Amino acid sequence: MEPGNYESTEVLRCADVIGLVFRLTGGEGFIAGGFARYCVSRNADPIVPADIDVFCGDEEAFDRIVTRIRSDKNTVRKSETRIETKFEYRFSSGYHKDAYAIQIIKPANIKNMVSDGDVRRVLDNFDFTIAKSAVLPDGTALCHENFHRDDEHNALVITNIHCPISSAKRVVKYATKGYSVTSAELLKLFEDYETRSPEWKDAIRAGLRPEGSDALLGPSATAHAAFIELMYFD
Repeated sequence: MEPGNYESTEVLRCADVIGLVFRLTGGEGFIAGGFARYCVSRNADPIVPADIDVFCGDEEAFDRIVTRIRSDKNTVRKSETRIETKFEYRFSSGYHKDAYAIQIIKPANIKNMVSDGDVRRVLDNFDFTIAKSAVLPDGTALCHENFHRDDEHNALVITNIHCPISSAKRVVKYATKGYSVTSAELLKLFEDYETRSPEWKDAIRAGLRPEGSDALLGPSATAHAAFIELMYFD
């Protein structure tokens, strides 16, 4: 993964929601990914994200942010995983719905999964150029040098692959939202898969049903755990 080049960009929408988020976090962390893209997109009608991802930098900041948000009367804690703590916040605004998810991403540096450190370090770990944008607490924003080019055409350009299987799933997910991907970009996933060891491929197969569906094999917790490790943290 080569470090990306980033440039300043303008926040064009949702200033009220951005202000709310940073009020909840006490001015810590930064917003990155889909909601940041929505805020800085120059498209007249950008694709609406499902949630707001907040990155914290380190574990101490994560704990402070989660504590602050949990104490707000308008937030409801929805779930917690190894990757994130999710809240639902009810807020009347011009955003796409009155109740939406704020996901506080846990800082991590586990194999290929990097979600700690400064904003450029986090953005470098994202998979698509259209995901590589961020809004900071002072109201400024930055994005990958090719962000606006690719966002204009709703095009998926892959810059980082954690796992070719999980990346393929994300391509499908984004395609259902209206994004397009070229054969040359898809080829990157096949080429990455071919570099993986036979042991890695066997472990991935063991975590899936023979017919290739996403349902994990029932009784084997070991196979389940190995599958998750390979899909997201290898």
